[in-house]
Amino acid sequence: MPSIKFRTTASEASNSTNSHDAPPSRRRLGGLADLYLRKRLTRDSHPALKAVRDDGEATSDMLLVPTAPGTTSDISLVQQQSQNGINEQIESDDEGDALQDLYIDVEAENKRFKTALEEYESTTAGSKFQTDVTTKSVHTWEEVLQAIKNASDEYNDVSGFWGGIRKGLRSFGKNHKAFRAWASILPSQSHYFSLLCAGFKLILGAAARMHDLRTDISDALTEIPLLMSSTHKALGIFRRSNDLRRSSAALYTATIAAVHHIVVWYKEKASSRNSASAHLADLYLVRGPMLPLRRAVSEANLVQDYLDAKNELLSDFDYESSVVRNDIDASLEAIWALPRCDQDRAVAVMQSPKLHSWITESSSSALLVNFNDPKKAASTSFISAKLTHSIQSDVIDPHYPRNIFALFFLCAEHIRPDDPDYGVSGMMRNLIGQLLIAYPDFGMSVIKQIQRTGQDDIRSLCQIFHMMIAQLPPHVTVFCVLDAITVYEQNGLLQEEGEYAVQELMSMVQWTKDHGCDFKILLTSAWNSHVFYKYVPDRQKDIIWIPAKVPPQGGFTRMKWDSSVASGVGMLAAPRR
Repeated sequence: MPSIKFRTTASEASNSTNSHDAPPSRRRLGGLADLYLRKRLTRDSHPALKAVRDDGEATSDMLLVPTAPGTTSDISLVQQQSQNGINEQIESDDEGDALQDLYIDVEAENKRFKTALEEYESTTAGSKFQTDVTTKSVHTWEEVLQAIKNASDEYNDVSGFWGGIRKGLRSFGKNHKAFRAWASILPSQSHYFSLLCAGFKLILGAAARMHDLRTDISDALTEIPLLMSSTHKALGIFRRSNDLRRSSAALYTATIAAVHHIVVWYKEKASSRNSASAHLADLYLVRGPMLPLRRAVSEANLVQDYLDAKNELLSDFDYESSVVRNDIDASLEAIWALPRCDQDRAVAVMQSPKLHSWITESSSSALLVNFNDPKKAASTSFISAKLTHSIQSDVIDPHYPRNIFALFFLCAEHIRPDDPDYGVSGMMRNLIGQLLIAYPDFGMSVIKQIQRTGQDDIRSLCQIFHMMIAQLPPHVTVFCVLDAITVYEQNGLLQEEGEYAVQELMSMVQWTKDHGCDFKILLTSAWNSHVFYKYVPDRQKDIIWIPAKVPPQGGFTRMKWDSSVASGVGMLAAPRR
């Protein structure tokens, strides 16, 4: 300000008075005030200033009165400051003009984008792909978040559709303030922000209706909030920066252009699908009502071919569903004939917190139960059979698609060489047969792949079972209960195959922790395992060691079962998201 400049110059003048090299400078306050009026106040500040400014601009050079060579007066310093201000103003005006030109580009891109939205709605009018976005004049961020939720809820169970992007889209909700701050530095910010929201809503709605959300599109959508978050931080530091405003305008233009291209892609895709639907309708008119009948006959033939191939495969595996059913029924009845001490050992296992956690944990896991019975004849089969029966009868609702499956095999009952399910290979073939019947959505390609693979070699059988588990969708849980599996440890002919199978089953547990379904495997041993326990992922967490002597429990009762294992199984019936 002039007063500050004046004090500084007066101090300098005082110092000059003490010097013999230069005479004192003159303080022309009237000229200083006159210069300030002319240079700092605009013509429209007051009616009287117009004449003063006109006169001042004609005689400005006469106001500079240096008092001595090499010395600048108060007025000259103020004049210099004023001139610098004028130059800055000129530069600022140039910046403003450039920024205004950039805003013109923003507006042009905005108009093109709005036209693209309207063209999409026009193309999809009357079809299931129409989103009705353009029927509203104002769009909010809350509506964008609701569009995300609607699409996620509606197609939550469609494998591979929404799971890949749902996590990335959570950043939209976290960065809405960054979006608002970014749009606020643009002219007519509410208009620009509303249009951007409209674009997001249309894309999300179109993707949901078409069941098509490409990787590059999802990557682009999830990257935008990250850019906005960085811009939001810069805005907090350089709010008045023209460079930042110019960059933000350019970013908005680029963002709108990218979203524009996505909308155009969905418009073309919707148009092609509508054309295909129209073509099918024309074919129906030409062929008449026989077409649905022919299609139904064709589909029926395909279904029959699939069933025939599956039955042939089950026959190749010598699979008989009654074997597992009979083993479960016999094991359930055996508990009442067991001595009280063996029943107490079963109760000790039932009440183990590790067993409860294994049942209820919503991820793939393994558990080995060592009954540690000195007689090596503990009631392992009852616990295994009772658990399997409870899952099959109490959790699975026959009126709804199944998402929980329980596989069961009683190893000790199939140890004779003449048994079709003998040994480790027989166990794996039986598990494959159970899963093939339990899950009805294996395609013909899976059936053919199994047919091409060897069915006697343990490695091939483990490969088939792993392939089938990998085909199951994420919302499926498979309980695999292998009772008394350590009988293979005691058989020199079967130990090597048993080790390989246990290793493969544990690798399936580890693999499914990151991919596909939840695979939960329970192994039991009448005694303490000496070999197979080494392959359990976490020996501290995933193994139950029952002591040799178990405190009296009063034997087994249904109430004890209901208060322990049954309570955990009941939690499986709760809806899973």
